[in-house]
Amino acid sequence: MAYRKQTLRKMKPTTRRVAELQMEAEALARKLKALVNKIVIIELEAEAFRAIEDEQAARAALRKAVPDDWQDSGLKVDDNGRVTS
Repeated sequence: MAYRKQTLRKMKPTTRRVAELQMEAEALARKLKALVNKIVIIELEAEAFRAIEDEQAARAALRKAVPDDWQDSGLKVDDNGRVTS
């Protein structure tokens, strides 16, 4: 709970310092809560990026595994890595 300046002025010095520390701790807690939310978002984005990289690597490996004469067989590999006829 934030104290008004007038209320803080009426307090004794020790009480005022404790009240100011309390307000600072509350402000810090709010900032940390926001920071945690940002970190969660960043972790989710990083996980999605890794999944995309893994998927691209799997597609590249599939394309390497398909023989060179696959075009003569009538088979096609689409962008999703699926082999179709």
